[in-house]
Amino acid sequence: MVIAPDPAVAQWCGLQIDTGHPGHTLTPLVLGPDHVPLMKDGSEVAADPAMAVLSALFHGRGEHQENVLQTAFDGANLLAESDDERARRYYQFVQAVLPEVARQTLETMMRTELPYYDSFLAQAAAEGKAEGKAEGKAEGKAEGKAEGRASSVLRVLRNRGIEVREEERERILGCTDTTRLDNWLDRALTVQTAAEIFGRGEER
Repeated sequence: MVIAPDPAVAQWCGLQIDTGHPGHTLTPLVLGPDHVPLMKDGSEVAADPAMAVLSALFHGRGEHQENVLQTAFDGANLLAESDDERARRYYQFVQAVLPEVARQTLETMMRTELPYYDSFLAQAAAEGKAEGKAEGKAEGKAEGKAEGRASSVLRVLRNRGIEVREEERERILGCTDTTRLDNWLDRALTVQTAAEIFGRGEER
């Protein structure tokens, strides 16, 4: 069987092969994106983590990447409520099949927003444990989320090799609006320059 996340590659691999022997034409078995459903809800992940990993493998690039990351985050959260070990294994497998930028983005989401991070991901990413902890006080949660999202924006830009000027870095780190930071994080996945994440006419 050929596993081909890229639709064009899957189509090419599925072409019949003439072996030269009468009556023996080989038709490869190909597993492509059309054969694996796109999971769009964390409850689907909790119900079938193995299929969720395949969903991330086949749909974790391109137009569905944002949805795959959010679904993986929600699914890991639900799994961790009842089974830390199962959640940890699911997360590790998903990280193994995602492209680099998506992998780094999901890691940052987990570290800064997932309440169960320390319990089931500490072994997988012990270095992020201190950063991932909320301060333990309710009044610090909003600020901590904003800082985490700002760090995510900068990390994605850095991993994509996009230069960030000092004034742009200060603007990102100084933002406390989590909704705006979420928008900037989405744009960071596709922009060509750091300035593009702010959008035209966007207020400071």
